[in-house]
Amino acid sequence: MGQVMHERGADGGATGHPGFDGCPGCCRRGGGRRWWACISVSVFSAVFVLPCARAENEGNVEAIRRFGVERSDPINQGFLFHRGAYIEAPYVVARRGLDVYVNHVLVRRGAEWPPYDYRVNEDPGAPPPDVSPFDPVPKGTDPRDTYWSRKWRYLSGHYKHATAVTMMTEAYRKCSKFREVVQDAERPDVLIVTTESGRKQRISHWVAPGETQKPPDEGQLLKSAKEGKFYYEQLLKAGTAISSVHSGEMIVPKRQVPQFLETLLATQDKTLRKEQLEAARLLRPGDKVFGVIAADFKASGQLAERLEALKKAEAARRLANALKREARIAMDQVRVDDPIKDPAFLDPEPYEAGRSEIQDATHAGQVETVRTPKATNRQFERPAWIVALWTAGGLLVLVGVGLGVRATIRRFAARRGPAC
Repeated sequence: MGQVMHERGADGGATGHPGFDGCPGCCRRGGGRRWWACISVSVFSAVFVLPCARAENEGNVEAIRRFGVERSDPINQGFLFHRGAYIEAPYVVARRGLDVYVNHVLVRRGAEWPPYDYRVNEDPGAPPPDVSPFDPVPKGTDPRDTYWSRKWRYLSGHYKHATAVTMMTEAYRKCSKFREVVQDAERPDVLIVTTESGRKQRISHWVAPGETQKPPDEGQLLKSAKEGKFYYEQLLKAGTAISSVHSGEMIVPKRQVPQFLETLLATQDKTLRKEQLEAARLLRPGDKVFGVIAADFKASGQLAERLEALKKAEAARRLANALKREARIAMDQVRVDDPIKDPAFLDPEPYEAGRSEIQDATHAGQVETVRTPKATNRQFERPAWIVALWTAGGLLVLVGVGLGVRATIRRFAARRGPAC
């Protein structure tokens, strides 16, 4: 595959969603009140849902007040598509609180602020009467503070997973609104519950990373947000194309960007565009998430202009590479038909002879026969007076050393006194 795809969650990392059978996926869309069903058992879903409830252009006001805003310089490289629509350059990557934006597009949703402490130290006990995990969450109540959510967090934080699932199963069996609660034969951590109306639902029990740990401190959260800002700055500066959707982004490497843009602009037929992207291995066949780039693509005049500039730059680069290859081949083919013999042994005046030979070859256009002669020992000879000076200096040094040794021996003998 030519592209790199990412599914991101509330903290910008990878996420999944087991939830319940028939879950409408509203946790990812951030719509409606139906997400309470997914949160009642899977606490991690609540981490992802609640930040999604706010509009993308609002941001977390409290986080912005606490951590401030940080913006990059305008970036003219790279391409950004949001839900299929091209976002015009230049791009400014901004960290607003703990969220990361490119221009007005939210590309990385930061962690919740203030952070929520998921740890539950006291057992909530038996379920309240006539309370089901499928009941609507009362207005003004955090879905993570319901009995079923706190009960599962307590058990998963104090017991092994298998034991916690068994104890949670017993808590569901005490719910008066369930006719039957059984474990899935193939997956023991999945319960099949039958409601009063006879409808069967599956409930998954799993523990997301960090649910039983202390909430991250301010330094960790800010560092993660800064790393996210830097990540998108580098992607754009590298000339990649980013297709952002509600649950992740598709990244097209720089070398494939011209083909990617040409395919998008080549036709107005959505089906044909999708087939061409799949044929070029720029889109996975049948990908419904990132297929939005083909279905909802919206261009602008700037995109066509930038594509044309990319083509010209690519043509210039290929021409330069071709010229370099031809130059290397020409240099490899250079040969010496009549090489100059070593002047150090055969020519009394090697330097002058070599220089005149080079000049004759250059005037005759015989570039192939030109070779610089080797230097001779004569070039490195020194004047006689310098040699005599060095010799005299060496002799003086030897005399001085001898006199010093003689004086040392005499002092040593005088200290010992006359021999017996």
